[in-house]
Amino acid sequence: MDINCRKAILMKILIIRTFPSELNLSSYNVQEVGLAAALIRKGHICDIVLYTGGPSRIEKRPDGITIYWIHGKNILKNGFFPGIYDLMEQYDIIQVHEYDQIQSWEIYTHHNQRHNVILYHGPYQDPFNHGYNFKCSVFDRLFLPQSRKVKAFLPCLTKSPQARDFLMSKGFQNVTAVGVGLNPEPFEREPDMTLADQMPDDIPNLIYIGVLEERRNSSMLLDLITNLAKTESFHFTIVGNGKPSYLQSLEPKIKKLESIGILSWYRSAPQPQIAGIYRKADIMLFPSNYEIFGMVLLEAMYYGVPCISSINGGSSTLIENGTDGIIIPDFRMNSWQNAVKVLLHDKEKCTLIGQNACKKIHDHFTWDALSELFLTSYRSCIC
Repeated sequence: MDINCRKAILMKILIIRTFPSELNLSSYNVQEVGLAAALIRKGHICDIVLYTGGPSRIEKRPDGITIYWIHGKNILKNGFFPGIYDLMEQYDIIQVHEYDQIQSWEIYTHHNQRHNVILYHGPYQDPFNHGYNFKCSVFDRLFLPQSRKVKAFLPCLTKSPQARDFLMSKGFQNVTAVGVGLNPEPFEREPDMTLADQMPDDIPNLIYIGVLEERRNSSMLLDLITNLAKTESFHFTIVGNGKPSYLQSLEPKIKKLESIGILSWYRSAPQPQIAGIYRKADIMLFPSNYEIFGMVLLEAMYYGVPCISSINGGSSTLIENGTDGIIIPDFRMNSWQNAVKVLLHDKEKCTLIGQNACKKIHDHFTWDALSELFLTSYRSCIC
C-alpha cells in the first residue's frame, strides 16, 4: 500500500448538497446526515454543506458532524455557494449531488484535478418527470459537453439502477448503483401505537404511506381495494395527503370505502405513529410510476412488511421479486389483485417474504452497511 493509501485510513470528507432547499434536520432520515454519521463511526471526518436562504452559520452536532449552512443563491432550482472553494481545500474527498446541478457540475468538471470528487445521483428520466427532463435537455446542451474528459473516469454512485443507466446514457462510464441507506436509530425507539391501535387484530392490514397523486396511481389503488373487498377480508390504512384538486377526485371512492369500514385515512402522522403502523401492517402496496428511491419501501421492509410494488427506483434496488417482495411490471388490475391474494392466502409465503425483507435491510441498507460502498469509491480516488 502506497503512502496515499495509508493516508486513506483516515479521510476528511465533505458532502455538498447543492440543491437549493432548506432541510429540516429533525427529519428522521436526512440522507446526508445519515451517511456522514456512519462515516464518522468508521473513524473518518465527514462534514456537510447545506443551503440556506438566511445568514451563513456553522452547526456543530453531537454526532461529530459539522454542518456549514451556507447562504446560497437559488437560480432556477440551482444552488450556488459563494466561497465554497476555500472550504473544499480542507478536505480529501468532495462528494457532490446530482449531475445536473450547475454548482455540482462546476466542481466535478473543473476542480477534479485539485480535489478527489465523487458524484452521487438520484433522478432519472421518466414521463412523469416533465420538468426535470426538460431541464436535463438544456443542461446537456449547454454544460455537459465541457465534461467530456471527466465522464470517462469520474466515480459516480447512484440511488438506483435506473439512475445508473441514466448517467451512463449521458456518457459517464464509472457508475455504480448503491441505493440509499436507513438510519435505524429512530426506528429502534418505542413506537406510538395511537393509530396502529385503530387497525384490527383479527384480519390482515394493508397499508399505503405517501402522497396521494396521479404519479403514484392513487385512483387505481383505491379501485384495487374496492375490487379486493368484494371477495377478501382485510383493512386498508392510508397515511398521506395531496393537492386539493386531486383529492377531490378521489373523495367518492374514499368515502365509499370508509362507509363500509374497509378504509382508514390519515392525512398526516408523526413518524413514531407511522412506525406503529408499520409494526401492525401485513402488506404494503406501492403502485408508483416514478420514484427516485421511495423511502417508505425501505422503512416497511426494515419492519418486515412484505411490499407489493411497481417498478421504480426503490423497488429495483431493494426487492428481489418473489424473495423479499413482489414487483408488478404493469398496472393491470388483475396483476395487482392476484399478487395481493397470494399473500393474503399463503401466510407462510407472506411471512417468509417479510423475514427476508427485514434481513436484507438490516444487512445491506442501513447507512452503516452502505457507507462501505462509499468508502470503496472514495479510496479509489486516493489509492
